[in-house]
Parts: sequence; structure tokens; C-alpha cells
Amino acid sequence: MNNLKRAYYRSFQAVFNIGARCLRWRRPIPVIGAGSIQRIPELLRRCGVSRVMLVTGRRTGAALAPPLLEALERAGIGCVHFSQVEANPTVTTVEQIRKLYVESGCQGFVAMGGGSPMDAAKGAAARVARPRTPIGKMAGLLK
Repeated sequence: MNNLKRAYYRSFQAVFNIGARCLRWRRPIPVIGAGSIQRIPELLRRCGVSRVMLVTGRRTGAALAPPLLEALERAGIGCVHFSQVEANPTVTTVEQIRKLYVESGCQGFVAMGGGSPMDAAKGAAARVARPRTPIGKMAGLLK
């Protein structure tokens, strides 16, 4: 039975790998390296975003966000800053971000910091895209 399961899983992975190449996947646009903060406003402008939700953790928000907030202000791009993301963000945090995003009329997300702000921003973006689907139902294959 173990070999049968292994064969099934390997076959599934191979078929999924081939099928995934035929799907249109959105690719994130990472902005990294020296001077990256100064490149973000232009990237947002090219994407047609005039109001953005900045998602950070508490420490990152205090240390790294001010230069980005200044750059966005100089570029005339509105920004709402959510800086209360904890380690291993909860569904409650994701829902707070989504609610603030919708109420503020934002058009895009910028996540700054480590994995927790990025995970929280992705979760909130998924909820914005699928407002009737709870987070718990979004897990799984191709969801």
C-alpha cells in the first residue's frame, strides 16, 4: 500500500506540474535592495494605484515605514498604514486589515518586513478578492 500511495502522489505531482504551466499565475513584484523604497511609488503609479495599504509589524513599522511614507507622500499616493501585525498573524488581524482596506478605499497592498506582514497582507488581499469566502475555506488545492 505504501508504494501505491507513493506512486499516486508522484503521478499527481507530475500532472499538476504540467497543468500549472498552462495556468495564468499572477506573480508578485518584489522590490528589494538598496534604494528600493524610492522605486515603490513609481511601481504603484504604473499599476494605477493611487491609495495603498501598507502592512508592517510593530518594529518594522516604526523603523522602516517612515521613509516609504515620505516617498509615497511626495509622489501623491495616499497611504493607510497598518502596523499591528503580530508574529503568526491571526484571522482577526487579517480581517482588521481587510476592513480598513475597504473602508479607506485602497487599491493595493504593500507588505514590508518579514513573513508575518506578508502573510497577513496576502490573507487580507484574498479576502478582498473573495469577500464572501471566509479564510478557513480558502485553504487547499488551487484556492
